[in-house]
Amino acid sequence: MTSSRSAIEIRGLRLRRGGFRLRIDSLRVEPGELVVLIGRNGAGKSTLLNAVGGQLRADRGQIDIFSRPLSGISVRRQALQMAAIPQEFEIPFAFNVREVVEFGRAPHMGYFGRMRSGDRRAVSAALAECGLDRLASRPLGELSGGQRRRVALAVALAQDTPILLADEPSAHMDVARISWCWSLLLDRARSGRAVLAAAHDLNLAAAFADRIYLIGGGRLISAGDPASVLSRQNLAAGFGVTAQLEQLDGRPYLTRINPTRHAADGDD
Repeated sequence: MTSSRSAIEIRGLRLRRGGFRLRIDSLRVEPGELVVLIGRNGAGKSTLLNAVGGQLRADRGQIDIFSRPLSGISVRRQALQMAAIPQEFEIPFAFNVREVVEFGRAPHMGYFGRMRSGDRRAVSAALAECGLDRLASRPLGELSGGQRRRVALAVALAQDTPILLADEPSAHMDVARISWCWSLLLDRARSGRAVLAAAHDLNLAAAFADRIYLIGGGRLISAGDPASVLSRQNLAAGFGVTAQLEQLDGRPYLTRINPTRHAADGDD
């Protein structure tokens, strides 16, 4: 799906964090798209998501959110436009699951932070969609890693924004929940939202992404549909592997993945 205004557009982004440099010349996400970032550990996927989400400030270049510079959008307005599922999700106090998911409604509340009926409905709907109804009164600290990931997803769903940023959203989930998670993200995209996610599993990216950006060493290696990005040449350049590529439901599927001689020289 295309739009007269891209939900996210990056031009000439330069960002230095410690000894790491991120250099992304061009990236866009349209409403209705699920776009997936892939690359080795340390390639720059999380750094890029944090820059788009406003947690990191770019040294040069521009990030536009619906044609407005991110730097000119207030923190509250950013929270009304973008929800994030971070890679690490820790709450330092003994909140229960429902209380944590209620945090997602904070941008919609007035100055006194009172939950209204619409906020409560949004929280209940997010809990139900993520299968957390029966866990709503449980302290977050008692949950498994996969259950915590579902709570993080529920917070983002309760926030109800036109853009969703997801950093390894299905980490720690079991096989059935992994498929459920990515299907949910795709459903959100098909409802008109823009979804930008990072994934380690290349077959998940191939199965669910409308477009893929392959990042290596802080630079963009390749961008396009799954079939064009997941080529043998790109896999060697981005991951230091050789792979057998098959077709599954018209999309690439990787089998027999083997490291090359230079696989240990990557970004991990």
